[in-house]
Amino acid sequence: MLIFFLLIPAGCVPIIRKTRVLPDEIDNRVYRRLAGRKSFAFNVAYHTDAPVLLSAHSRGVWQRPDREAWDGFWIRGGQKNAIRMRANGDVQFFWTDSGWQIQPRGLESKILDQLEQLLADVQLSYRGEFAGRYRFQFQPNMSLIDPLRQKNLSGILDVDIHSGLPVRVYVGDPERRAEWEARFSGFDRKVRVEIPFVPVLRLELAPERRLRINERRLVSARLQHRLRLMEIGCRQNWEKGNLELVLDQVLSRTAVELLTCRGQVELWRGRWVKPGESAGGRVVQAGIDAARRVELLERLGDNSQLQAEVDTSIPLQPKLTVTGRFAFQDSSSYILLADQRVLGVTEIAEPLDAGAVATRLHFSDSDGPDILRTIQMLFSVPPLPVSLRVISYERR
Repeated sequence: MLIFFLLIPAGCVPIIRKTRVLPDEIDNRVYRRLAGRKSFAFNVAYHTDAPVLLSAHSRGVWQRPDREAWDGFWIRGGQKNAIRMRANGDVQFFWTDSGWQIQPRGLESKILDQLEQLLADVQLSYRGEFAGRYRFQFQPNMSLIDPLRQKNLSGILDVDIHSGLPVRVYVGDPERRAEWEARFSGFDRKVRVEIPFVPVLRLELAPERRLRINERRLVSARLQHRLRLMEIGCRQNWEKGNLELVLDQVLSRTAVELLTCRGQVELWRGRWVKPGESAGGRVVQAGIDAARRVELLERLGDNSQLQAEVDTSIPLQPKLTVTGRFAFQDSSSYILLADQRVLGVTEIAEPLDAGAVATRLHFSDSDGPDILRTIQMLFSVPPLPVSLRVISYERR
């Protein structure tokens, strides 16, 4: 390799330059760039003297989409206490003498939300470049270290000139009686934040027929796979032919029934059947109202041929989007089934290409996003060999 480089004329050696982000491209929403990474490490420390002496120091890891691990300590009134938190979704876990405890997630385990609160509505003032970083100054929103708003706080933001990622945020007063600092590193490293298993839902499930040992193993493996896709931890135990399933997240009973059904998903084109009207094809009931019936006219696809996504951007109006390779027809009804049970009926469809051979459908469900999330999962997994009936549903 050394001889190879010596034989190349000096003028032909390529010069590789890294791209640079311009200072004008950085604003107070720079923290959002962190959310686009697979992972990053952070180090947060603060102290204040009012209204009481308080300090804390934590190291942590953020993993997409929103898992976090926090480990450190805080000191108040001379007493030191350990910090050990894990967070995922809308819950957080904190370690106590009696083990892991679960509670609704708060700002203390949301590093990105802390940055958003700190930088909300602030104006960044560019102060120059040093050591591969752009430095900005700002007037912060920081109630944690100055709840009485009596200190003259100022902030510093350091941004990497190549990636545009924030690497340091500092807030303090001139006397350094109150300071808060966060440092960010280890972007996109391969990490996994392990979430503690805290049981919150116990289920007893009965298969529709007696199962052999190999069938039990298959049921357990496929249920485990289903729950893994939904990022739900579980424990399983077969006892006297029934399956005890313990989950670390609460699902509604309807969602549990979907989770434990065989899961043969089908999409049909059809039409509504009026009360008293006869139909030439197969008719199924849509919902609990016996008068709401649909006739199934054309099978369009199943688990292996369809894709599904859940849109929860409007919390009270979650939607399930189903996409498949079938011809778009205006004014048609589309029926979604699982094990011959109607999951939804929609007339909201749109073609995805000029030839109208790919179509997207939109289903809505007022029962909550956990049901739609469970339906979405069914599109991605093979059916169970049998369905499981819920004979016990116990929240802890």
